[in-house]
Amino acid sequence: MIGPYLELVIIGIILVGIGVVIWRGGAANPVGTGTLQHDVSSMRQEHVAHGRRLKKLEEATASAKDVEELSEALKKQQARIDSIERQVSGIAETGTATAVRVRHIDERQDKMAEDIASTRSDVGGAVKQIDRIYDVLVPKGMQR
Repeated sequence: MIGPYLELVIIGIILVGIGVVIWRGGAANPVGTGTLQHDVSSMRQEHVAHGRRLKKLEEATASAKDVEELSEALKKQQARIDSIERQVSGIAETGTATAVRVRHIDERQDKMAEDIASTRSDVGGAVKQIDRIYDVLVPKGMQR
C-alpha cells in the first residue's frame, strides 16, 4: 500500500494542479488580465479622437444653406458686374460720339477762324477806304 505520505503528496499534486488550472483559466479571461479593458480603452480613445476630427471637419465645411447663400451672393455680384459692363460700354459709345462731335466743332472753329481772318482783312481794307473817303468828302463838304 501506498503510504499515507504518498497519498498526501498525490492529493497535494492534484490540488495544486486544480489550482493552477483554475488560476490559468482565470488568467486566460481577458477581463481578468486587463487586456480586454486596455483594448476597449484604446478603442474608446480612438473613437473620441475620430469624433473630435469629425467635429472639426463639420465646423470647417459649409452647409447646404451656406452654399446656397454664397450662390445667391455670386449671382447678385455677377448681375452687378454685367450692369457695370453695360454702363462702361455705354460710356465708351458716348466718349466716341463726343470725340466725333469735338472733331466736327474743331473743324467748324477752324473754318470760322479763317472766315474771321479774311473778314478782318476785308474790314481793315474797308476802314482804310472809308477813312480816305472821309478825308476827301469832309473837307469838300466844309468848303461849301
